[in-house]
Amino acid sequence: MSRTNKLRARVAEQALAVTLDDRKIPDYEEAIIDLITNLGHFADWLGLDYLQLTATAIGHWKAEQHGSAEPLAPAVKITIDNESHPQ
Repeated sequence: MSRTNKLRARVAEQALAVTLDDRKIPDYEEAIIDLITNLGHFADWLGLDYLQLTATAIGHWKAEQHGSAEPLAPAVKITIDNESHPQ
């Protein structure tokens, strides 16, 4: 993992700290799911297209995994109940 991606992971860890705050034994898998879900509710509140934002974010994450200086994000399509949201 690159130094930059380690810093990105630390930022995410800080965001998860709020979700994990009341737990004695951290369950990172559940906390990540909770945070992603809560971001969806926040996007709805702001009137943003959460699926589009998520598809874009997944593309950026995938590009950053490979250490791309200029992330050329791959196309990501999210399907829910036969509804597609392309990037």
